[in-house]
Amino acid sequence: MSEKVFFSYDEIHQLVADSSHQIQKLDLDCMIAIGGGGFIPGRMLRSYTKLPLYSVSMKLYGEDDEIHQEEPVVFQWIDEHAEKEVRGKNILIVDEVDDTRLTLDHCVRRIREFEPKSITVYVIHSKDKEKRGTLGEDVKLVVGQYIKDVWINYPWESKDIQNHTIIAREQSETGVKEKYVLN
Repeated sequence: MSEKVFFSYDEIHQLVADSSHQIQKLDLDCMIAIGGGGFIPGRMLRSYTKLPLYSVSMKLYGEDDEIHQEEPVVFQWIDEHAEKEVRGKNILIVDEVDDTRLTLDHCVRRIREFEPKSITVYVIHSKDKEKRGTLGEDVKLVVGQYIKDVWINYPWESKDIQNHTIIAREQSETGVKEKYVLN
């Protein structure tokens, strides 16, 4: 995985908007965004769904962008107030990418402690590769876009947003993304 694909805020927002139609058809009560990558798409999705938004924070990758453990490190989890709001409900979990599936697997297992009626997972991108984690057959997966196994650069990770946006637009105009996007 050496190729890097850049997505602009506009492109991400459009993927979330397009996905919102499918998500709005589901009987959902609340949304849990996984930080850091799920915070921004979760907030975008909230504009369309009006679902209450809660957050958890975990990390699987190190500073060098390499996986540094088998289980995500959890920094923030559902507090007592939020637990009352999510227990026994139809829950939507939001993250930016389904890469190894380890973070999603961990989050789904922990959410099951709240005895939800249902769990749906939404990701902007799902990489076409073997997953190391599982979701369970009862978990519905909604994907904005399937993509080959490439490194995805999201705008919220950039320190130079102007340059990031220029690269994202150039990749769209020159067809770079077309050779990686699967749907």
